[in-house]
Amino acid sequence: MSIDISIIVVNHNHGEFIEQCLNSCVASLEQVRGEIIVVDNCSTDGSKALLKNFGGKISVIHNEVRAGFSANNNKAIRAARGEYLFILNPDTSFSASSMKDLINIARSTKNLGLLAPQLIYPDGSVQPSCRRFPTIGSFIARRTPLRGFFEHSKANEKHLMLEGGAHPEGKVDWVLGACMLIPRTVFDAIGLFDERFFLYVEDIDLCYQIGLHGLDVIYTTRCQVMHHHLAESDHTFFGKRSWYHFNSMIRFVLKYKFRYNYLGL
Repeated sequence: MSIDISIIVVNHNHGEFIEQCLNSCVASLEQVRGEIIVVDNCSTDGSKALLKNFGGKISVIHNEVRAGFSANNNKAIRAARGEYLFILNPDTSFSASSMKDLINIARSTKNLGLLAPQLIYPDGSVQPSCRRFPTIGSFIARRTPLRGFFEHSKANEKHLMLEGGAHPEGKVDWVLGACMLIPRTVFDAIGLFDERFFLYVEDIDLCYQIGLHGLDVIYTTRCQVMHHHLAESDHTFFGKRSWYHFNSMIRFVLKYKFRYNYLGL
Protein backbone atom coordinates (compact mmCIF):
# COMPACT_ATOMS: atom_id res chain seq x y z
CA MET A 1 0.00 0.00 0.00
CA SER A 2 1.31 3.43 -0.93
CA ILE A 3 1.84 5.93 1.88
CA ASP A 4 2.50 9.66 1.93
CA ILE A 5 6.10 9.71 3.09
CA SER A 6 9.09 7.56 3.95
CA ILE A 7 11.44 9.27 6.41
CA ILE A 8 14.99 7.95 5.96
CA VAL A 9 17.69 8.45 8.60
CA VAL A 10 21.25 7.09 8.48
CA ASN A 11 22.79 6.60 11.92
CA HIS A 12 26.50 6.21 12.54
CA ASN A 13 27.40 6.81 16.19
CA HIS A 14 24.85 9.62 16.53
CA GLY A 15 23.59 8.54 19.93
CA GLU A 16 23.74 12.13 21.17
CA PHE A 17 21.06 13.19 18.68
CA ILE A 18 19.21 10.20 17.24
CA GLU A 19 16.58 9.85 19.98
CA GLN A 20 15.40 13.47 19.64
CA CYS A 21 15.37 13.13 15.87
CA LEU A 22 13.29 9.96 15.89
CA ASN A 23 10.89 11.38 18.49
CA SER A 24 10.21 14.20 16.02
CA CYS A 25 9.69 11.70 13.21
CA VAL A 26 7.26 9.57 15.21
CA ALA A 27 5.23 12.61 16.31
CA SER A 28 5.00 13.87 12.72
CA LEU A 29 3.45 10.61 11.52
CA GLU A 30 0.39 11.25 13.67
CA GLN A 31 -0.69 13.72 10.96
CA VAL A 32 0.35 11.90 7.78
CA ARG A 33 0.58 8.30 6.56
CA GLY A 34 4.21 7.36 6.69
CA GLU A 35 7.05 5.16 7.78
CA ILE A 36 10.47 5.68 9.36
CA ILE A 37 13.43 3.73 8.03
CA VAL A 38 16.74 3.90 9.90
CA VAL A 39 19.95 2.53 8.42
CA ASP A 40 22.42 1.82 11.22
CA ASN A 41 25.86 2.09 9.71
CA CYS A 42 27.80 -0.15 12.12
CA SER A 43 27.39 2.13 15.15
CA THR A 44 29.54 1.37 18.20
CA ASP A 45 28.41 4.14 20.58
CA GLY A 46 25.36 2.40 22.05
CA SER A 47 22.87 4.07 19.71
CA LYS A 48 21.71 0.65 18.50
CA ALA A 49 20.12 0.18 21.93
CA LEU A 50 18.29 3.49 21.54
CA LEU A 51 16.83 2.28 18.25
CA LYS A 52 15.37 -0.76 19.99
CA ASN A 53 13.39 1.55 22.29
CA PHE A 54 11.24 2.63 19.33
CA GLY A 55 10.07 -0.92 18.67
CA GLY A 56 7.67 -1.23 15.74
CA LYS A 57 7.49 2.54 15.22
CA ILE A 58 10.59 2.37 13.03
CA SER A 59 12.16 -0.12 10.64
CA VAL A 60 15.89 -0.67 11.03
CA ILE A 61 18.36 -1.87 8.42
CA HIS A 62 21.57 -3.05 10.12
CA ASN A 63 24.75 -2.87 8.06
CA GLU A 64 27.30 -5.63 8.51
CA VAL A 65 29.93 -3.52 6.73
CA ARG A 66 30.16 0.24 6.97
CA ALA A 67 28.94 1.96 3.79
CA GLY A 68 28.89 5.51 2.45
CA PHE A 69 26.09 8.06 2.71
CA SER A 70 24.80 7.43 -0.82
CA ALA A 71 24.79 3.64 -0.51
CA ASN A 72 23.03 3.76 2.87
CA ASN A 73 20.27 6.02 1.62
CA ASN A 74 19.84 3.90 -1.49
CA LYS A 75 19.23 0.82 0.69
CA ALA A 76 16.40 2.63 2.45
CA ILE A 77 14.97 4.13 -0.76
CA ARG A 78 14.71 0.66 -2.31
CA ALA A 79 12.78 -0.54 0.74
CA ALA A 80 10.59 2.58 1.04
CA ARG A 81 6.93 2.75 0.06
CA GLY A 82 6.26 6.50 0.26
CA GLU A 83 5.05 8.88 -2.42
CA TYR A 84 7.76 11.19 -1.06
CA LEU A 85 11.17 10.30 0.35
CA PHE A 86 12.49 12.51 3.15
CA ILE A 87 16.26 12.20 3.48
CA LEU A 88 17.09 13.35 7.01
CA ASN A 89 20.25 13.77 9.07
CA PRO A 90 20.16 12.32 12.60
CA ASP A 91 21.23 15.65 14.17
CA THR A 92 17.88 17.29 13.39
CA SER A 93 14.48 17.80 15.02
CA PHE A 94 11.24 19.51 14.04
CA SER A 95 7.63 20.17 15.00
CA ALA A 96 4.90 17.55 14.66
CA SER A 97 3.27 19.45 11.79
CA SER A 98 6.44 19.68 9.66
CA MET A 99 5.88 16.59 7.52
CA LYS A 100 2.28 17.55 6.78
CA ASP A 101 3.35 21.10 5.90
CA LEU A 102 6.13 19.92 3.58
CA ILE A 103 3.88 17.46 1.78
CA ASN A 104 1.23 20.15 1.25
CA ILE A 105 3.86 22.52 -0.16
CA ALA A 106 5.25 19.78 -2.40
CA ARG A 107 1.85 18.87 -3.81
CA SER A 108 1.15 22.51 -4.67
CA THR A 109 4.55 23.10 -6.34
CA LYS A 110 4.79 22.56 -10.09
CA ASN A 111 7.85 20.97 -11.67
CA LEU A 112 9.20 19.93 -8.27
CA GLY A 113 12.40 17.92 -8.13
CA LEU A 114 13.36 18.51 -4.51
CA LEU A 115 11.95 20.55 -1.62
CA ALA A 116 14.16 21.70 1.26
CA PRO A 117 12.87 23.35 4.46
CA GLN A 118 14.62 26.27 6.12
CA LEU A 119 17.28 25.07 8.54
CA ILE A 120 17.83 26.77 11.87
CA TYR A 121 20.55 26.42 14.50
CA PRO A 122 19.66 25.27 18.04
CA ASP A 123 19.55 28.96 19.11
CA GLY A 124 16.84 29.66 16.52
CA SER A 125 18.97 31.64 14.09
CA VAL A 126 18.74 30.82 10.38
CA GLN A 127 21.35 28.44 9.04
CA PRO A 128 22.45 29.25 5.48
CA SER A 129 21.63 26.06 3.60
CA CYS A 130 21.25 27.15 -0.04
CA ARG A 131 24.22 27.21 -2.35
CA ARG A 132 25.20 28.09 -5.88
CA PHE A 133 26.91 25.27 -7.70
CA PRO A 134 30.62 25.20 -6.81
CA THR A 135 33.25 26.85 -8.95
CA ILE A 136 37.04 26.95 -8.83
CA GLY A 137 36.74 30.26 -6.97
CA SER A 138 34.30 29.01 -4.35
CA PHE A 139 36.42 25.91 -3.77
CA ILE A 140 39.48 28.07 -3.06
CA ALA A 141 37.44 30.37 -0.83
CA ARG A 142 35.81 27.59 1.19
CA ARG A 143 37.96 24.47 1.03
CA THR A 144 41.57 25.63 1.31
CA PRO A 145 43.66 27.25 4.08
CA LEU A 146 42.74 30.60 2.48
CA ARG A 147 39.18 30.20 3.77
CA GLY A 148 39.68 32.56 6.70
CA PHE A 149 40.44 35.45 4.34
CA PHE A 150 37.21 34.91 2.37
CA GLU A 151 34.73 34.24 5.20
CA HIS A 152 33.03 37.63 4.90
CA SER A 153 33.79 38.24 1.23
CA LYS A 154 31.36 38.96 -1.60
CA ALA A 155 32.46 35.71 -3.23
CA ASN A 156 31.38 33.74 -0.16
CA GLU A 157 28.08 35.63 0.03
CA LYS A 158 27.46 34.81 -3.62
CA HIS A 159 28.18 31.12 -3.08
CA LEU A 160 25.81 31.02 -0.10
CA MET A 161 23.19 33.00 -2.06
CA LEU A 162 23.14 35.69 0.64
CA GLU A 163 23.76 38.83 -1.43
CA GLY A 164 20.47 40.32 -0.24
CA GLY A 165 20.55 38.89 3.28
CA ALA A 166 18.65 35.72 4.22
CA HIS A 167 17.63 33.70 1.18
CA PRO A 168 13.94 34.00 0.26
CA GLU A 169 11.72 31.11 -0.71
CA GLY A 170 12.15 29.88 -4.25
CA LYS A 171 14.34 28.06 -6.75
CA VAL A 172 18.02 27.47 -5.83
CA ASP A 173 20.99 25.56 -7.29
CA TRP A 174 21.46 23.07 -4.46
CA VAL A 175 20.86 22.64 -0.74
CA LEU A 176 22.60 20.92 2.14
CA GLY A 177 21.61 17.28 2.31
CA ALA A 178 20.55 17.49 5.97
CA CYS A 179 16.88 17.24 5.01
CA MET A 180 15.47 16.93 1.51
CA LEU A 181 11.96 15.95 0.41
CA ILE A 182 12.03 14.22 -2.96
CA PRO A 183 9.11 12.76 -4.93
CA ARG A 184 9.62 9.07 -5.64
CA THR A 185 8.98 9.82 -9.32
CA VAL A 186 12.19 11.87 -9.36
CA PHE A 187 14.31 8.89 -8.33
CA ASP A 188 12.44 6.80 -10.89
CA ALA A 189 13.49 9.33 -13.55
CA ILE A 190 17.10 10.12 -12.60
CA GLY A 191 18.19 7.05 -10.65
CA LEU A 192 19.29 6.82 -7.03
CA PHE A 193 22.23 8.51 -5.29
CA ASP A 194 25.55 7.99 -7.08
CA GLU A 195 27.39 5.58 -4.77
CA ARG A 196 30.78 6.71 -6.04
CA PHE A 197 30.35 9.60 -3.60
CA PHE A 198 31.16 7.89 -0.29
CA LEU A 199 30.70 11.04 1.79
CA TYR A 200 29.96 14.65 0.74
CA VAL A 201 29.00 16.18 -2.63
CA GLU A 202 26.22 13.62 -3.15
CA ASP A 203 23.74 16.45 -2.41
CA ILE A 204 25.36 18.65 -5.07
CA ASP A 205 25.31 15.80 -7.56
CA LEU A 206 21.65 14.97 -6.83
CA CYS A 207 20.55 18.58 -7.27
CA TYR A 208 22.61 18.94 -10.45
CA GLN A 209 21.00 15.80 -11.88
CA ILE A 210 17.56 17.13 -10.98
CA GLY A 211 18.32 20.32 -12.92
CA LEU A 212 19.61 18.36 -15.92
CA HIS A 213 16.23 16.62 -16.03
CA GLY A 214 14.41 19.96 -16.17
CA LEU A 215 13.11 19.91 -12.58
CA ASP A 216 13.47 22.50 -9.83
CA VAL A 217 15.18 22.47 -6.45
CA ILE A 218 12.98 24.57 -4.16
CA TYR A 219 13.85 26.12 -0.79
CA THR A 220 10.92 26.96 1.47
CA THR A 221 10.79 29.22 4.53
CA ARG A 222 7.29 27.98 5.40
CA CYS A 223 8.71 25.01 7.28
CA GLN A 224 11.72 24.89 9.61
CA VAL A 225 13.97 22.08 10.79
CA MET A 226 16.52 22.48 13.58
CA HIS A 227 19.93 21.22 12.52
CA HIS A 228 22.96 21.02 14.78
CA HIS A 229 25.15 21.11 11.64
CA LEU A 230 28.18 19.20 12.90
CA ALA A 231 30.14 20.22 9.76
CA GLU A 232 32.92 17.82 10.66
CA SER A 233 34.87 18.46 7.45
CA ASP A 234 35.13 22.14 8.40
CA HIS A 235 37.12 21.51 11.58
CA THR A 236 40.43 20.76 9.92
CA PHE A 237 41.96 21.10 6.47
CA PHE A 238 43.93 17.86 6.64
CA GLY A 239 41.62 15.41 8.42
CA LYS A 240 39.97 12.28 7.07
CA ARG A 241 36.65 14.01 6.41
CA SER A 242 38.35 16.85 4.57
CA TRP A 243 39.95 14.22 2.36
CA TYR A 244 36.52 12.65 1.71
CA HIS A 245 35.21 16.08 0.70
CA PHE A 246 38.14 16.79 -1.62
CA ASN A 247 37.97 13.30 -3.15
CA SER A 248 34.22 13.64 -3.78
CA MET A 249 34.71 17.03 -5.42
CA ILE A 250 37.30 15.52 -7.77
CA ARG A 251 34.82 12.74 -8.64
CA PHE A 252 32.20 15.39 -9.41
CA VAL A 253 34.61 17.22 -11.75
CA LEU A 254 35.51 13.99 -13.55
CA LYS A 255 31.87 12.94 -13.82
CA TYR A 256 30.72 16.04 -15.68
CA LYS A 257 33.99 17.17 -17.30
CA PHE A 258 33.30 19.88 -19.90
CA ARG A 259 29.51 19.87 -19.39
CA TYR A 260 29.90 21.82 -16.14
CA ASN A 261 30.69 25.55 -15.75
CA TYR A 262 33.61 25.47 -13.33
CA LEU A 263 34.33 29.17 -13.73
CA GLY A 264 30.80 30.23 -12.80
CA LEU A 265 30.46 32.47 -15.83
